[in-house]
Amino acid sequence: MAEKRAGKVKAKPLTFAECVAFYAEVKLCEFSSDKHRREWVRSIERLAFPAFANVAVQDIKTRDILRML
Repeated sequence: MAEKRAGKVKAKPLTFAECVAFYAEVKLCEFSSDKHRREWVRSIERLAFPAFANVAVQDIKTRDILRML
C-alpha cells in the first residue's frame, strides 16, 4: 500500500501469449505472404503455447525451453 501511495505501482508481468501478440503485430508484416504469416502463428500456437501461453515471460527459464524442444 505504501508503494501505491509513492507512485510505485508494479505492472502486471506479461505472459508469453501477450508478448507473442505484441511481437506478431510488428513481425508479421515482414513475411512475404498470408500463408507464411498463418504458418508462423500456427507454429507458435502449436509448439509453444501448450507449455508457455499463460506463463509470465520473466518466469520462463532456459531449461523450460530446452524441455519443450
